[in-house]
Amino acid sequence: MTYDIVIKDVELADRSDNQRYSIGITGSNIAYVGTEPVEGHEVIDGRDHLAAPGWVNAHTHVAMTLFRSYADDMVLMDWLQNKIWPMENNLDGRAVYWGSLLGIAEMIRTGTTCFADMYFFMEETAKAVGDSGIRAVLSRGLTGSSAADGAGRLEENTELYRNWNGACNDRIHVMLGPHAPYTCSNDYLESVIARARELGCEIHMHLAETAGEVEDCRKKYGKTPIALMESLGMFEVGTLAAHCVHVDEEDLEIMARHHVRVAHNPQSNLKLASGIAPVAGMLQKGITVGLGTDGASSNNNLDMLEEVRLAAMLAKTQ
Repeated sequence: MTYDIVIKDVELADRSDNQRYSIGITGSNIAYVGTEPVEGHEVIDGRDHLAAPGWVNAHTHVAMTLFRSYADDMVLMDWLQNKIWPMENNLDGRAVYWGSLLGIAEMIRTGTTCFADMYFFMEETAKAVGDSGIRAVLSRGLTGSSAADGAGRLEENTELYRNWNGACNDRIHVMLGPHAPYTCSNDYLESVIARARELGCEIHMHLAETAGEVEDCRKKYGKTPIALMESLGMFEVGTLAAHCVHVDEEDLEIMARHHVRVAHNPQSNLKLASGIAPVAGMLQKGITVGLGTDGASSNNNLDMLEEVRLAAMLAKTQ
């Protein structure tokens, strides 16, 4: 049989037999992996290369490649309020499209084939995903001091879902993206959760990123951010929770019970002095943990292999 593309004489990441393999690709599917020689309309020499599954970047803000290395050496809230948010006010759809395409090129170059993103002008990010061929799970970052205040942004996320969920041969999926407990009122979060139920989609949100966030949430609501989201019903629709650095034993029990998935962002957590997430405790509870880079401004790159190395090193301290 002749395949569309054959990669010859490549090593496989999950094998230690020092053999060279051929990979046959037909259309968009890997149709053959083996040691026998096979023919292809296009043949790629894989010698001195390693074939591995593509990385999945579980949390980022890809257009923030435009802010790479901007506002270093600051803690999260100072960084957001005094540097990032004022700069983001100057963005438009054109800038987000090209910033997204630049970040996507960086991710593809370093082996990432899928990413979960939260930002704004997300129709433009979706176009960049469509133009590049990568896969993505997109959400419009949502903030609101009340349900009325955030209604327009929620409608934008809803339109993103209706226009792009399942688009580009199912390469694009859409979630709702409430930013964080400190930027979304409870009544606004309830409206977001209700919309998620209506659409049948899930939620991507920053949770328990800093000690200050948890302390403020306890003072205001008498609950941790994790317990607060449980009480609002968020975890019933499915949640990807970014960071989860400051979570206690009760939080972990809640997360395990509701199958909350965590996007662990070790480089961002360290750069912004947020802390080190208790990943070992999460895994012991059976919580699914993925890796993310966060945005390039809080990292300062989108290289998942660097994230893997740092996560592995930090795990030795737990």
